[in-house]
Amino acid sequence: MKRYNLLIATVLTLFIATSCDSLLDIEPTQEVSEEAALASSENIQSILIGAYNSIADDDFLGGGLATEAELLSHDSADPEINFTGTFQTLRQIYNKQVQTTNGQIEATYNRAYITVNLTNIVLANLDKIEDEAVRQQVQGEALFLRGLTFFEMVKMYAAPYSAGNTGSNPGIQIVTEPEEDYANIRMIGRSSVEDTYQQILSDLTTAKSLMAPTNGVFAGSLTASAVLSRVYLQMGDYENAAIEASTVIESGAYSLVSDYSAAFNNSNVNTSEDIFAIQVSDQDGANDLNLYFAAESAGGRGDIDITPAHIALYEEGDARLDLFYYDDPSAPETSPLRTGKWRNQYGNVNVIRLSEMYLTRAEANFELSVANQVGPNTPIEDVNIVRERVGLDPLLPVDFTLEDILMERKLELAFEGRLLHDLKRRQSDVGTVAYDSQAIIFPVPQRETNINPDLN
Repeated sequence: MKRYNLLIATVLTLFIATSCDSLLDIEPTQEVSEEAALASSENIQSILIGAYNSIADDDFLGGGLATEAELLSHDSADPEINFTGTFQTLRQIYNKQVQTTNGQIEATYNRAYITVNLTNIVLANLDKIEDEAVRQQVQGEALFLRGLTFFEMVKMYAAPYSAGNTGSNPGIQIVTEPEEDYANIRMIGRSSVEDTYQQILSDLTTAKSLMAPTNGVFAGSLTASAVLSRVYLQMGDYENAAIEASTVIESGAYSLVSDYSAAFNNSNVNTSEDIFAIQVSDQDGANDLNLYFAAESAGGRGDIDITPAHIALYEEGDARLDLFYYDDPSAPETSPLRTGKWRNQYGNVNVIRLSEMYLTRAEANFELSVANQVGPNTPIEDVNIVRERVGLDPLLPVDFTLEDILMERKLELAFEGRLLHDLKRRQSDVGTVAYDSQAIIFPVPQRETNINPDLN
């Protein structure tokens, strides 16, 4: 009889938390069959929750992946962050000298495919859900999580879409069927970058068509639209990027918080501008951005501090400056400077916020002809909405350039894991490192290539 060990452990954990009255009916983990684990609609929905928990792991969207991207994204000659920690795995990433034996990139890789496998188990067992509306929502959420996972992986482990031939550049492993043994996943080859992106688009567009617009802290169709806007922007498909971003903005489901600082450090609750966030509380969840960016007094390790080169980019009076803090405010000359976005040890990890949608629509519309622009606002109007929220004067049309949009995007989304991918899609080098250099692309871990040389 087959065993899904990871699946079963997930189901049992959730059952213990939600079905205490049935504890005596639970078989030992080693003895639960596939048929029992996948027997009901409730079980399948529990596995979906397991997929959400998996994608929120600290090695993935629980802050680890964003931290890794931030470490790769700064010019070594004039860095905007300093890594002062002792973890050699992160030191390699910061120095852009990542070895195939790096334990951090291996943990991220493994977490991604554990998440994908859970979503595939859900998708393969949708027939257990009799209620059609519930079945469609569950299917949409599973496809959303799978598409989002593939997208995060292709950005880190493959050449950027903007580089070379997307049809021949190796992408990632596209796994769309459940596997009871992780070894089977390892034997699947890499698809091309193009095929990877097409799978991502297929997953997310189908997910969008199946889900309700909003779904609390879980994914809805507007969440899929927001991630689709990122995917299309990464591909240089400005029209579709603008369409998806505008769908989110014009829905009215989200609004910018009036105080920029209030967008961050919220425990286990979304703000009005959070389109998707990893939920963290003192009982559950992980926030590795706090772990590495925050001072010890704020629950972190203090491994990453902010340099004057970054602070110099802000205009006087920018409310975003108010979030920065010194470990020792009485000695700013000698004390490390921190970003306050991740000051709460139990604060949510913001994955995608409404302000990004305004800036995406602005950039995309700037690249389109006037006749093809999407939404009611001009690019400068969208940028000024973001600027005015942080107390800055509006930009004037006579001086408005693409560089204004990109700088606003850099400052608004600073230390949220976005900069590296924006540089790559704009074909902007990271200091002296070319935007498509292998130095800023993670290698497939050696543990995987030892088993499957085709992954090299």
